[in-house]
Amino acid sequence: MVKVGNLKLNGYKAHLHSTFLNVSHFIRSFSSITQEGPINYGNLMYDRRVVRGNTYAMQLLSWLFDFDIEVKPMLEVLVGKTLEQALLEVMEEEDLRNLWVQQYEYQELRNAELAEVQRLEENERRHSEEKVRRMAMQYEIQTKAEVVSKKVAAHAFSIRYLADLIPSVFISLRNKGFFYDEIQSGKLLGFKDECGINKHLLYTKGLS
Repeated sequence: MVKVGNLKLNGYKAHLHSTFLNVSHFIRSFSSITQEGPINYGNLMYDRRVVRGNTYAMQLLSWLFDFDIEVKPMLEVLVGKTLEQALLEVMEEEDLRNLWVQQYEYQELRNAELAEVQRLEENERRHSEEKVRRMAMQYEIQTKAEVVSKKVAAHAFSIRYLADLIPSVFISLRNKGFFYDEIQSGKLLGFKDECGINKHLLYTKGLS
């Protein structure tokens, strides 16, 4: 970009130098064609270019007008101002171009930072969701473990409680006749039938 600006500036300088030379040549030629005395025309009656009145040309004495003293400083000022304005315009263009480049770089950096922020936010959201899910899973596992431990404890307590209760209950039921040996009871019933004891008991119950 600086190289392009320098080329433009050199072009401006060359153009201004050629303009300065053309103006100098025009002024010198104008001073050379000026004459002293009236302007001579072919026929003043039929020449439409004739201006009635003063027909004298501008009187320029050689010692009254000096190009180097009167015009050259003015041209130098004009050329200097033109060069200064051109330099200011070139510098302004360079500043604008640099500003656009900086703005583009800043926009690219900002877009990259926004993308990075979005990525970090997305990672944070996923981590939060994963954390909540793991906490819920851990709570569910703990709840199930507590339920299982309570069931195991209740089962163990019931086993310990029944371990002391079952023998006494069986003994009590056996003493009350709820448990008996079928073979032995069948033999006893057959012996009673043979002896007529059961018939006598049935007859006695019928009378009563």
